[in-house]
Amino acid sequence: MKKKISITLVFCTLLIGCYSYECNELKNANRVNLNNLKLGMTKTKVIQIMGESTCENSFTNPIGQKWIFESATNPYRNEILQSKENTFEILYYLTDIQKDDNAITDDELTPLVFDGGVLIGWGRSFLNEKIQKYELRIR
Repeated sequence: MKKKISITLVFCTLLIGCYSYECNELKNANRVNLNNLKLGMTKTKVIQIMGESTCENSFTNPIGQKWIFESATNPYRNEILQSKENTFEILYYLTDIQKDDNAITDDELTPLVFDGGVLIGWGRSFLNEKIQKYELRIR
């Protein structure tokens, strides 16, 4: 009986392991850093404020094997939107986690919109307004 309990305890210990949720810390830092942005800032200054860090949500078992199940960088992604007269650069930052599904989706990102290297606004509604106003397309 004691042997059975010992084997069960060892097995449970191996299953427990260690979880790391660094992306929650990155998300929280990005939300705080958004409050420090001002319209008219250069892209360089915005990147300096928002940071260029990376995060990994991972699981490490007791024998040291590590599995990464989600990772993100700052900025998470970028894109260029272009109309006939205007070209905007968009940097996306992780600011929300809608579902704990190990996938980062657009609704979990906040877009920062630049025109000529200068911050002109941020947020999904601001971006959608520009897309409609200038009939932007992804380049």
